[in-house]
Amino acid sequence: MLQLNKKPKQALIFGSLNHVLSDFLFALMVPILILVKDDPNISLNYTQIGIIRMLHTGTAGLSQIPFGLLTNLFNEAWLIIIGNSWVTIGLIILSYAQTYPSIAFISLIGGIGGGAQHPLATNLVSRSYENKNQSTAIGTVNFAGDIGKILAPLCGTFVLTILGWRKGLKITGISTLIFIICHSLSALPNFKHFTSKTTSNKIPNFYKPSLAFMILCCALFIDSGIRTAAITFIPFTLKSIDLDTGNVLFLLTILLIGGAIGKILCGWLNERYSFISIVLFTKGTTALIFFMFMFAEKLPLIPLMLVLGLGLNGTSSVLYGQVGKTVSISSRSSSYAYLYTIGEIGSATFPFLIGILSDIYSIALTNSVFGICALIVIGISFFIKDIQINNKL
Repeated sequence: MLQLNKKPKQALIFGSLNHVLSDFLFALMVPILILVKDDPNISLNYTQIGIIRMLHTGTAGLSQIPFGLLTNLFNEAWLIIIGNSWVTIGLIILSYAQTYPSIAFISLIGGIGGGAQHPLATNLVSRSYENKNQSTAIGTVNFAGDIGKILAPLCGTFVLTILGWRKGLKITGISTLIFIICHSLSALPNFKHFTSKTTSNKIPNFYKPSLAFMILCCALFIDSGIRTAAITFIPFTLKSIDLDTGNVLFLLTILLIGGAIGKILCGWLNERYSFISIVLFTKGTTALIFFMFMFAEKLPLIPLMLVLGLGLNGTSSVLYGQVGKTVSISSRSSSYAYLYTIGEIGSATFPFLIGILSDIYSIALTNSVFGICALIVIGISFFIKDIQINNKL
């Protein structure tokens, strides 16, 4: 049997702070790509932007299952720290890249460390609060990630844009590494209470997913893909209507603030209303706004971006909530790794496909594609609501 963590509050603080860092580092790629595209020394098209985003996000997704399995051999806290440090060093190295192939390769390698945070921190906190307040604790960790996402465009506005993306990225990366070291040293005495080792110390067998779980994964795949691709390419849609970089990053910040509100609001609504009604609200709103973006020049963008962020991010809380209590404690680390991996594969695939469509047709067309995909998530959700998910995942 797995040991319950003896210091749940410390585990929650540790997991939350590292989630802020992890999501900040990955969201920072959006302002980086905006500025790199404007760099006259590096000529990038939308397909290349999509590939870079795919490689960075994709390697993080693919490495989640190995990291999830490694928790049976190594302390989760150290793996989380190593993962975030890896991504940070990758971004520092990225500041020296001079060509598209070098940016793509560094993004590929640098993203690997991102596989540690989501499944490991979620499992760490989940186990710490096994007896009570588990949903609230996991919700706190997830919300912490949204704080990191909001900080990314702010960093892009006040650091990368002012200092230049190369110098700004170096300073941001070095500062982040210093913070990781200081935070890790302060939390070090608690690491022995964060253990997840079993008495056998063996890697568990893979479980066979149920039909309900696979249908849920399909919805999560599309939902995560829409979210990541939209956050990546909406700034370029806004630039296409002659907004400057400062205003674009401001609107991106509003979008991510809406996402944070959506995660909290939908988590609250999920305890009071049916699953399908919340999906209809979030994804229906998302689809409507994306179709409205065909007239972006005439729209009030600030309130629309806020509501769009709510719809984009709110659905994920409900989808994860469908399986939150279906996996035994002994299999939870691997199950979270599977769930997050499916989401990350969607997050990696969609930017690549949207980049190709943007180059072949136009960046404006992508909004219609996002709207159609949002409607598909609603359709899949009607199948999910009628299937009882069991514990044999």
